[in-house]
Amino acid sequence: MELFFLLLFSVHLLAYALLYVKNRQSKDLLVCAVFVALSAFYGLRVAAFDLQVMGLSLQSMLRVTAWLLAAASLSWMGFRYLNRNR
Repeated sequence: MELFFLLLFSVHLLAYALLYVKNRQSKDLLVCAVFVALSAFYGLRVAAFDLQVMGLSLQSMLRVTAWLLAAASLSWMGFRYLNRNR
């Protein structure tokens, strides 16, 4: 299952990276960063690495980073949606 998610998030990463290169919009870059974190997380899971950074698991740090980036991306999308007619 981890391999499926790695492939899924890697394809999304590629798609949003190409979208960012084409449009140069910050929202695409933020979504791209989410998929970088998720791809790295599942890449570590597939490779069965359990790296520790300052006593914390790198996998858990990547997962938390992905959650925070996703929350920022959704907040930005909501802010833009609410302010589009002003």
